[in-house]
Amino acid sequence: MTDAVRLDLETDESEARLIDFIDRSQIPIFTINVLQALPKTPLWDRLAREGRLTQLSLDIVDRPGQLATVVAILSKSGANIVEVSHQRIFTDLPAKAVVLEVVIETRDRSHLEATIAALRAANVDVDVGGN
Repeated sequence: MTDAVRLDLETDESEARLIDFIDRSQIPIFTINVLQALPKTPLWDRLAREGRLTQLSLDIVDRPGQLATVVAILSKSGANIVEVSHQRIFTDLPAKAVVLEVVIETRDRSHLEATIAALRAANVDVDVGGN
Protein backbone atom coordinates (compact mmCIF):
# COMPACT_ATOMS: atom_id res chain seq x y z
CA MET A 1 0.00 0.00 0.00
CA THR A 2 1.18 3.49 -0.63
CA ASP A 3 1.74 5.86 2.28
CA ALA A 4 -1.11 7.98 0.94
CA VAL A 5 -3.65 5.36 2.01
CA ARG A 6 -1.79 3.58 4.78
CA LEU A 7 -3.30 3.78 8.23
CA ASP A 8 -1.19 4.22 11.35
CA LEU A 9 -1.17 0.54 12.29
CA GLU A 10 -0.70 -0.90 8.80
CA THR A 11 2.52 -2.56 7.72
CA ASP A 12 4.05 -3.53 4.39
CA GLU A 13 2.12 -6.83 4.62
CA SER A 14 -1.28 -5.12 5.05
CA GLU A 15 -1.99 -4.84 1.33
CA ALA A 16 -1.30 -8.53 0.69
CA ARG A 17 -3.50 -9.54 3.65
CA LEU A 18 -6.32 -7.32 2.39
CA ILE A 19 -6.15 -8.76 -1.14
CA ASP A 20 -6.06 -12.30 0.29
CA PHE A 21 -9.13 -11.54 2.43
CA ILE A 22 -11.03 -10.18 -0.60
CA ASP A 23 -10.12 -13.28 -2.67
CA ARG A 24 -11.11 -15.74 0.06
CA SER A 25 -14.35 -13.88 0.84
CA GLN A 26 -15.28 -13.69 -2.86
CA ILE A 27 -16.38 -10.09 -2.43
CA PRO A 28 -17.75 -9.01 -5.84
CA ILE A 29 -17.33 -5.26 -5.32
CA PHE A 30 -14.79 -3.79 -2.96
CA THR A 31 -14.84 -0.12 -1.96
CA ILE A 32 -12.62 1.93 0.30
CA ASN A 33 -13.84 4.98 2.19
CA VAL A 34 -11.29 7.60 3.11
CA LEU A 35 -11.85 9.02 6.56
CA GLN A 36 -10.54 12.47 7.34
CA ALA A 37 -9.74 13.91 10.74
CA LEU A 38 -12.25 16.55 11.77
CA PRO A 39 -11.05 19.84 13.31
CA LYS A 40 -11.04 20.09 17.10
CA THR A 41 -10.97 16.33 17.62
CA PRO A 42 -8.30 14.30 19.42
CA LEU A 43 -7.19 12.78 16.09
CA TRP A 44 -6.81 16.23 14.50
CA ASP A 45 -4.79 17.42 17.51
CA ARG A 46 -2.54 14.33 17.43
CA LEU A 47 -1.84 14.71 13.71
CA ALA A 48 -0.96 18.38 14.23
CA ARG A 49 1.39 17.55 17.13
CA GLU A 50 3.15 14.94 14.99
CA GLY A 51 3.70 17.40 12.12
CA ARG A 52 1.30 15.46 9.91
CA LEU A 53 -1.35 18.17 9.66
CA THR A 54 -0.12 21.73 9.37
CA GLN A 55 -1.41 25.15 8.37
CA LEU A 56 0.98 27.17 6.24
CA SER A 57 0.60 30.87 5.50
CA LEU A 58 2.38 31.82 2.30
CA ASP A 59 3.01 35.35 1.06
CA ILE A 60 2.91 35.30 -2.73
CA VAL A 61 2.74 37.89 -5.49
CA ASP A 62 -0.66 38.38 -7.12
CA ARG A 63 0.26 37.26 -10.62
CA PRO A 64 -0.96 34.42 -12.86
CA GLY A 65 0.68 31.10 -12.12
CA GLN A 66 1.72 31.71 -8.52
CA LEU A 67 -0.94 29.44 -7.02
CA ALA A 68 -0.06 26.75 -9.58
CA THR A 69 3.61 27.05 -8.62
CA VAL A 70 2.85 26.47 -4.93
CA VAL A 71 0.56 23.53 -5.74
CA ALA A 72 3.25 21.99 -7.96
CA ILE A 73 5.85 22.25 -5.18
CA LEU A 74 3.48 20.68 -2.64
CA SER A 75 2.58 17.92 -5.09
CA LYS A 76 6.19 17.15 -5.96
CA SER A 77 6.97 17.05 -2.23
CA GLY A 78 4.23 14.47 -1.69
CA ALA A 79 2.17 16.67 0.62
CA ASN A 80 -1.62 16.35 0.50
CA ILE A 81 -3.56 19.62 0.33
CA VAL A 82 -6.54 19.51 2.71
CA GLU A 83 -7.72 23.12 2.46
CA VAL A 84 -6.83 26.29 0.56
CA SER A 85 -7.67 29.95 1.22
CA HIS A 86 -6.54 32.52 -1.35
CA GLN A 87 -7.18 36.01 0.08
CA ARG A 88 -6.45 39.27 -1.70
CA ILE A 89 -9.63 41.33 -1.32
CA PHE A 90 -10.69 43.04 1.90
CA THR A 91 -7.20 42.88 3.41
CA ASP A 92 -4.65 45.50 4.28
CA LEU A 93 -2.08 43.87 1.98
CA PRO A 94 -0.31 45.82 -0.76
CA ALA A 95 -2.10 45.78 -4.13
CA LYS A 96 0.00 42.97 -5.64
CA ALA A 97 0.22 40.74 -2.56
CA VAL A 98 -1.78 37.65 -1.65
CA VAL A 99 -1.92 35.58 1.49
CA LEU A 100 -2.32 31.93 0.59
CA GLU A 101 -3.22 29.70 3.51
CA VAL A 102 -3.04 25.96 3.02
CA VAL A 103 -3.58 23.06 5.37
CA ILE A 104 -1.43 20.10 4.33
CA GLU A 105 -0.99 16.52 5.44
CA THR A 106 2.52 15.06 5.55
CA ARG A 107 3.84 11.66 6.60
CA ASP A 108 5.74 12.97 9.62
CA ARG A 109 7.68 15.97 10.90
CA SER A 110 10.72 15.33 8.65
CA HIS A 111 8.44 15.20 5.58
CA LEU A 112 6.88 18.50 6.73
CA GLU A 113 10.32 20.07 7.13
CA ALA A 114 11.39 18.89 3.65
CA THR A 115 8.16 20.31 2.17
CA ILE A 116 8.75 23.69 3.82
CA ALA A 117 12.37 23.66 2.64
CA ALA A 118 11.19 23.03 -0.94
CA LEU A 119 8.83 26.01 -0.75
CA ARG A 120 11.56 28.25 0.66
CA ALA A 121 14.02 27.06 -1.99
CA ALA A 122 11.52 28.41 -4.54
CA ASN A 123 11.57 31.78 -2.74
CA VAL A 124 8.13 31.32 -1.19
CA ASP A 125 7.80 33.09 2.16
CA VAL A 126 6.37 30.46 4.56
CA ASP A 127 4.92 30.95 8.03
CA VAL A 128 4.11 27.71 9.87
CA GLY A 129 1.13 27.54 12.19
CA GLY A 130 -1.43 25.05 13.33
CA ASN A 131 0.77 22.77 15.42
